[in-house]
Amino acid sequence: MLGEVIGEANGTVTSIEVVSVEQGSPKLKVSMRGSGKAMGVAFTDLVTYTRVEKAEGVILGAGETVWLTEDGEVCTWRGFGIGKPSGVGGAETDAVCGWFQTKSAKLAILNTIASIVEYDLDDNGNYHWTAYEWKHPSW
Repeated sequence: MLGEVIGEANGTVTSIEVVSVEQGSPKLKVSMRGSGKAMGVAFTDLVTYTRVEKAEGVILGAGETVWLTEDGEVCTWRGFGIGKPSGVGGAETDAVCGWFQTKSAKLAILNTIASIVEYDLDDNGNYHWTAYEWKHPSW
């Protein structure tokens, strides 16, 4: 069941690398850097993911994120998703799910929930995401 907003972040793409080309579809590694806030904690958002655009116009992706909090703590996220191109310059919209790991006392609740993320990347390489908690209705 979709729950409360966990957090949001904004930033920019810092690099794109070609990993391989498989059956005419390029596999790209995308790195990004930004800032955000989750559960009242400000953080630097460091993201790397790989994406493959399939012939039918669907983007498949998987990635990892590191949050560096203003208190010097670390929270990691790992996930995967599916998306669609939304422009001509690499823009895309994605629906993503994943999970967190952290030793931060302020963010410890994130160790117990899954997340659903709405991710948008514009033609200029700017991104925005909003993450929501996702849990079983009986919890």
